[in-house]
Amino acid sequence: MKKSFSLIEVVLACTVLILFLTAGIILFSGASKNIIVSKHRLQAIYLGNQKIKEITTQRDSNFFAESFVLPTNGSFSDIGGITLDGLNFGRNWVIENGSYGATSRKITATVTWTDINGSNSVNLYTYLTNWQS
Repeated sequence: MKKSFSLIEVVLACTVLILFLTAGIILFSGASKNIIVSKHRLQAIYLGNQKIKEITTQRDSNFFAESFVLPTNGSFSDIGGITLDGLNFGRNWVIENGSYGATSRKITATVTWTDINGSNSVNLYTYLTNWQS
């Protein structure tokens, strides 16, 4: 006697296979979205760090020119934003007196962007001091 699969067994096997494939596709699309969102967050952190480093370098170059001056207080932004990989990032930074009064500054860099996850922002900050005074 020949053994073969019945129609019910074939339909059940196809159903289980379709369920596993659907679950795999859902997991893959969720992982892909998370990878893209993480990439945008890393780019934003890079842009914030870049601005903080520019301000720190400006302070340090003043030191070597023997006219050591901390940056002026205020709120600033990049006009038109910055585009990386087709995504527009807005970058603002605020310079204010730090915890040590006139001999320190608190630098806050805020980077904003909109992607498939909606509106996002990253805030980075550091303190600069006039360690010579």
